[in-house]
Amino acid sequence: LQSSTSSSTTTTVETPKTYVSIPYDAAARLSFDEWRAKYGKGEFNADRFETFKANYEAVTVANVIAAREARELSIANGQGAAVISTNRVELNEYADTILQSSTSSSTTTTAETPKMDLSIPYDAAARLSFDEWRAKNGKGEFNA
Repeated sequence: LQSSTSSSTTTTVETPKTYVSIPYDAAARLSFDEWRAKYGKGEFNADRFETFKANYEAVTVANVIAAREARELSIANGQGAAVISTNRVELNEYADTILQSSTSSSTTTTAETPKMDLSIPYDAAARLSFDEWRAKNGKGEFNA
């Protein structure tokens, strides 16, 4: 809501509200579109996307865990928390396929993603900044 006042007139202009809705799997969809273009995989296919998304989420979790471990090791070594992880897992041209495992008389398809808690504590950003400050200033371990 904006108002402007002149000597005798008040004008009120109501700014329209804009709501932006981002799908839960927008990052996976964007990566899928880029991946399809990179590997020449053609048009969007919902079934292939679901398989890709499961693989994308598994790779993303693995990369987040590796980055966290690298950061924690860097802090423990007194080098601070700003670490660029070079050991990233990348999706290859087969990211839209699922693992085929052989059984005695048939082939079964599995696409099971391990259950992981990906929740982020509400104070994660503040905690990270505090950890970096402690490391920089030699303040030792966190005491809650």
